[in-house]
Amino acid sequence: MEENSSPSRKWIRTKMTEAVIWSTRKVCTLQPTSTTRRRICVPVLHLLRRNNQLRKKPGAVGIGLCDSQCKLQILMTLICRRAATEDAPAIAELASTLQLRAGDDIGHAVSQGFLVFAKPREAYELRFAVSQYCVVALEEEQIVGFLIAHDKAELEALGSNLGYMQTLKDYLFSLSYPHWIYIDQIAVDSNFQHKGIGQKMHDFLFANAPDSVLIAGVTHMPVPNERSLGFFTKNGHMLKKELQEGEWLCGMYVRETGTR
Repeated sequence: MEENSSPSRKWIRTKMTEAVIWSTRKVCTLQPTSTTRRRICVPVLHLLRRNNQLRKKPGAVGIGLCDSQCKLQILMTLICRRAATEDAPAIAELASTLQLRAGDDIGHAVSQGFLVFAKPREAYELRFAVSQYCVVALEEEQIVGFLIAHDKAELEALGSNLGYMQTLKDYLFSLSYPHWIYIDQIAVDSNFQHKGIGQKMHDFLFANAPDSVLIAGVTHMPVPNERSLGFFTKNGHMLKKELQEGEWLCGMYVRETGTR
């Protein structure tokens, strides 16, 4: 199958923030199968009979489809918007599929990315009720990705509900930037990866906070999250500090305003 795509986007203003609709038009070259032909012919015959355009008995008329390849145009739509509390169940379920667990294929996890800690539904509900920076990505109304992010005021409001290691809290609350946003999690459904969804969510966050410093934590040890490291460095995040707590070593990657 051959395909090419041309993405476009438009911004829609909502009450609290902006939503982005990304439309990708894909042209696919397909070889029709016997099942495809049957699915096309049956409704066409039915439509002709219903409109009195076909008066012959069933079976007396056939519809011929060429055996050569045909081109189809498919419009795929991805929406990025602010997360809402009602998104929490779907996001908690998605997060659980991406959490690194004992016995998982480490090599696969390192290359594909993983979550160290998937949060329960209640935790995501609380985050979304407080934050204006959390993002969800939807394709055909299905949540296929999410980004959890908070600024200093939101982290203070969450208080003990954060569940962060003490070294991380000490580091974040010691920062002197005029305004910063900490990216806690960014994740994409494994069935929808390699489509630029994570990039679109990151772009959405930055578009809504262009003057803010973006900070992300990336696991270095005991399992390095190489996929996450590559993503953030590609987006202009630079390693500023490493935090150690127990066996966990985490790098803090900072994107200054105006960098890419």
